[in-house]
Amino acid sequence: MLILLIPGRIQGHFYRDFYTAKKLMQSKSYKKSIEYNNRFLQQIKNKPWIKKLIWISWGMYTKDIEAMTYNNLGTGNLHLGQLEEAKACFIKAKELDKEYPFPYYNLAILYVVEGDTTKAEEYYNEAGRLGFTRTSFDEFIMKVQNAYANIQGR
Repeated sequence: MLILLIPGRIQGHFYRDFYTAKKLMQSKSYKKSIEYNNRFLQQIKNKPWIKKLIWISWGMYTKDIEAMTYNNLGTGNLHLGQLEEAKACFIKAKELDKEYPFPYYNLAILYVVEGDTTKAEEYYNEAGRLGFTRTSFDEFIMKVQNAYANIQGR
């Protein structure tokens, strides 16, 4: 039984900055989350083998921790209104794992914010094709517009 606990502990040790960034994102500490995501990306760059540790855990949408990190980094930038930085991160995440639906979904959000509903719908549909759907596209646009208004209204 003790052997079953070890893989999670190993991954937790090496992915500490990743998990800290996620926790900070959930508490809306976007700048700090970006800092930890960048630290984790540097760790992957210095020790590329740690990317393989994702295989000892579950992952519903991707098995690429770097793609997840870029997506999370983009989300933090999006919340801070840094649209170009967010877009670059989502594109990088999508390039790392073309089957990972979250970057497509987040690019759809970004394109709604930019007013390009044609491109937003294209990315939204692709996220759905890859297995991630939440609402109809019309409901999606309304949610994004309301969320963006809240961000800009701070």
